[in-house]
Amino acid sequence: MTYWRAVAYVESPLQLLSAIEAYGYGLLGTETDLVIRDPHSTIAPTLLALKAIGLPAGLKVHMSKDSAPPAEAQDASSARKKKTRPIEQRRSLSRSRGSSSTYTPPSHKYLHVMGDPFSGQQQSGLLRHSNAHEIVILDDGLNTYAAIEALAAQKPLIRPGQTLSPARKVLGLATTRALRNAAFAGQLTIFTAMPATERMLQHLDVLDANVVFHEFPWISAQPTSQAIEEDRVIVGSGFAADELIDPDRYVEWVEDLAQDTTVRYLPHRRTPPSVLDQIDAIDTVTVTADNASVEVLLRGVRRGTEIHLLPTTALITLSSILRGRGVSIIPHAVPEDWWTDGTPDSLREFLSRPLELFESTI
Repeated sequence: MTYWRAVAYVESPLQLLSAIEAYGYGLLGTETDLVIRDPHSTIAPTLLALKAIGLPAGLKVHMSKDSAPPAEAQDASSARKKKTRPIEQRRSLSRSRGSSSTYTPPSHKYLHVMGDPFSGQQQSGLLRHSNAHEIVILDDGLNTYAAIEALAAQKPLIRPGQTLSPARKVLGLATTRALRNAAFAGQLTIFTAMPATERMLQHLDVLDANVVFHEFPWISAQPTSQAIEEDRVIVGSGFAADELIDPDRYVEWVEDLAQDTTVRYLPHRRTPPSVLDQIDAIDTVTVTADNASVEVLLRGVRRGTEIHLLPTTALITLSSILRGRGVSIIPHAVPEDWWTDGTPDSLREFLSRPLELFESTI
């Protein structure tokens, strides 16, 4: 693919890291324009962290909104500053040359990379850029399975659990048709770190798409300047932030894990201040200020470290990155009495699926 220019559109930390992994893998050719939908969103800390590490040569970052570059991540509150320690120092992010508020891909045929096939903006972009010679779909956690299933079943690409307008459903169906046509022409590739389940492989056979499975070789090989000092790490969950579980029970769980040792807590980017303040008040817990993705922050943890997580795709991604390094990744199921009344059984089952997927990789 050395004669193509790849254009990758990403909206989340995992999509961003997946795009860099695909580039490092050689899937995107020698030059790639990485277009970030909103550099001020939750993607900003991960972007800063990756630029501090050093992006691969030939990868150019563009901002899709006309705004100043995001500043370095700051401590969540002044009361937390003494206790909170960033894992790595971050440089401020500079806008790449040629960046603009509206990025226009080259007029010749190119490789179109979708970070989120369920995004309305990315669906519209794909349909507008009909000159794409090949298409790559990047990882977006559990939604990778949902996208493959929708494409195989000829269903509109609509995010699981989302209610959309009729016009939006039409857009999702048009995207499904475009991606299926690309798949049957041998021009669709799915780049994923998710385990190859039997159901996924059946859907891929129907779809006839190319698939590349990976274990984050690029980020795994990058050095880290500062290791986590604590022997126990808790990866924060977004369940409490999304009102899916009782926040008080969640804080009690953190307290229990911090009873017999010091703990480093990596908060989820949507954690409410009220919950984070309670966790920060625990004497044996140090809350990390850096909100970069855990795949970046925990790549250099030392042998013997325990990492505790509620159900999340980080169970799969971290197990790939830290495999063979003597690190214990310990999953925790959500007790039934934690779930709020507004969380239906079907959603509970979907959110708990990473536990099953993690066990399949052991």
